[in-house]
Amino acid sequence: GDGITTNRNTPVKVSLPALVSPLDIEAAVNHSCITTDNINEIYCWGPGKHGRLGNGGTDNKLTPTLVQSIDWP
Repeated sequence: GDGITTNRNTPVKVSLPALVSPLDIEAAVNHSCITTDNINEIYCWGPGKHGRLGNGGTDNKLTPTLVQSIDWP
């Protein structure tokens, strides 16, 4: 999520879009996602192979990318 493709063994600071406040993080082997203080927004980054990021595509994302903006009641 720091914009480069180097593998990391320790956490690194990730820049989020303006006005986005993370609430929770999910980290897998190759990708990560956050939920935000806006219940309707989820951001993910990492390999998009096989649709892993949930954004309907297969492109890799090197920085946090809005995956889904949910119309929550």
